[in-house]
Amino acid sequence: DITWTVLGYTPGRFNKAEVFELPFMSGSAEQSSRAFQEYVEKFAADEFKDVKLLAVHTHGPGLFHTKAPVTGLESLRGMKIRGGSRIINNMLTKLGANPVGMPVPAVTEALSKGVIDGTTIPWEVTPALKVTELVKNHTTFAGKQGLYTQTFAFSMNRSAYSKLPDDLKKVIDNNSGIETAA
Repeated sequence: DITWTVLGYTPGRFNKAEVFELPFMSGSAEQSSRAFQEYVEKFAADEFKDVKLLAVHTHGPGLFHTKAPVTGLESLRGMKIRGGSRIINNMLTKLGANPVGMPVPAVTEALSKGVIDGTTIPWEVTPALKVTELVKNHTTFAGKQGLYTQTFAFSMNRSAYSKLPDDLKKVIDNNSGIETAA
């Protein structure tokens, strides 16, 4: 009855929300998550009309983690890089890489078997995926800026929410929105 998902895993479904995946749009995950929540409430609520939206958020700055160093655009040419959404894959194409779309749980095996030469993920995901054990090159960007960010939604089945007694709805409502997004 409750889901947490990467919006980019369903390309074309959350078109308005994709604006938060554009290159160099965010730095701090907390700040961009607050901004994303406000944006969805004001301009993209219709994309979530079929669910009880609890919160939307972004991850921290997205970076390159690669087997060979990324020293400039030329070094990306031909590299097979995992991207997590159509916006990120489009960006990778424009940068000269060969994007490989896959969900983040597939990254470890794909890196270890040579299916991909690198991945785009934030630092906070690298320990769980053992990325620092598989690649030695991590490309960051000036300041705390990331190359991109990925968007997420935490939502509840509207019917399940409607069946709850008012006191439990209040608990959910009090734990939804901008503070949960942050």
